[in-house]
Amino acid sequence: MKRIIITHKTPKGKLIGRANFQPPINSIVVLKSNKKFKKVGKIYDVFGPVNKPYVKIIPFKGFENYVGEVFILKQKNGKSKYRKK
Repeated sequence: MKRIIITHKTPKGKLIGRANFQPPINSIVVLKSNKKFKKVGKIYDVFGPVNKPYVKIIPFKGFENYVGEVFILKQKNGKSKYRKK
């Protein structure tokens, strides 16, 4: 699992985080608690320096003000483990 630290919220309601890797756009970001995963949001944009980029996340309902550590689960063939049906 790859880690992203969400630092703050923008005035338009997006979450801004910092990563140590280049995350794929449209990946689902999850919160890990007691071996269960809760979907926090979806990566909307990646910007800033290549070696430590900023990530803009569209939060899902209930996580609009979340600040802390989130994860991107391992992906196979460029597809996220969680997909909208």
